Amino acid sequence: MFRGMLPDLSDGGFLADVGARFPGRVPTTTFQMATLADIPVIGVLGEPGMGKSTVLIQEEQRLKYARDTVCDVLRVDLTAFGSDVTVRQRIFQSKTFDAWRTGTSRLYLLLDGCDTCLQNVKPLVATLLDELQTQSLERLMLRISCRTADWPLDLEEGLQRLWHKLPTREEGKPVQMFELAPLRKGDVRSAAEAAGIPGERFLNEIEQIGGAHFANRPITLKFLLGIIAAGKKLPAEKAVLYREGTRVLCDEWRADQRRGKHPDSLSSGLRFAVAGRLAAVTIFCRRMAIWTGARAEPMPDGDVRIDELLGMERFGGERVHLTESSIQETLNTGLFRSMGPDRFCFSHETYAEYLAAQYLVDHGCRRVKCLH
Repeated sequence: MFRGMLPDLSDGGFLADVGARFPGRVPTTTFQMATLADIPVIGVLGEPGMGKSTVLIQEEQRLKYARDTVCDVLRVDLTAFGSDVTVRQRIFQSKTFDAWRTGTSRLYLLLDGCDTCLQNVKPLVATLLDELQTQSLERLMLRISCRTADWPLDLEEGLQRLWHKLPTREEGKPVQMFELAPLRKGDVRSAAEAAGIPGERFLNEIEQIGGAHFANRPITLKFLLGIIAAGKKLPAEKAVLYREGTRVLCDEWRADQRRGKHPDSLSSGLRFAVAGRLAAVTIFCRRMAIWTGARAEPMPDGDVRIDELLGMERFGGERVHLTESSIQETLNTGLFRSMGPDRFCFSHETYAEYLAAQYLVDHGCRRVKCLH
């Protein structure tokens, strides 16, 4: 879907399938990657656990085996790179890129994990733009994945300048940003059946426990399917489902950072505790979002500054004094989504409601001090 759009979850918490509901009507807000093949540059954006890497892997396979498409394909995982030298070597000096540069075919360059690479390679944006400006851009199709909140606007502006310089280009904007949408019921049904689980039965069970907001995103859908595949039943109590599901979303940060060779700062349990603190403030103090921008910048009305959330938190026997970096680490998990530059809110209101209630339970129902 287009960047910044709110998904239509009117189909029982799943993305509404316009095509299924109104046969013959073409959806105007959601797209398959195959239908975007002629757009020169696409930013594949999404929150943690939404399947950005999977989308690029599937696109690579589609392009390689498509009968009606003759092109070169190069998919590169940026998360393992630690310097701009490696970026140049593994992309622009690779055999595939060299062969394309001296040929006449079209190349689809798929770059995964831009957000993680930015943490390791500070001059990543400058390196990419510097290399791209010397290439035959009329034959180059770029797809680059990144977490929504971490997408570098200077990279987007640079790509727009480069592709707009072409004397001829495809109709429409040559550089476009899309965010991954939640899953439809049909997607979940297919995933269940691929795992050997009756799809309709699985959807019925999800409806009974009110788990659509976990089943509609790949990372937690995998968690739910794993429970069934192990011969167990889905949690009958919502509290248990939300506790386990939100812990999975807290763990998504760990998996991503491990791929990028970053040591864990907090355990998933402490990230869970920090998320509870953030939920308690946003719910009980009626705050719209968490603002991570500089104090000199104007904060939107109704937000809470990140430095107002500092303090001591605990989970089991673990205790931590919250810093801005530990809160930012929690905001980078699958529990949260970007609301634009420097603003974060919970991916779904029910996550915040559960975590705020659990926070009270874990702290002996002591009164939460509201911020003024």
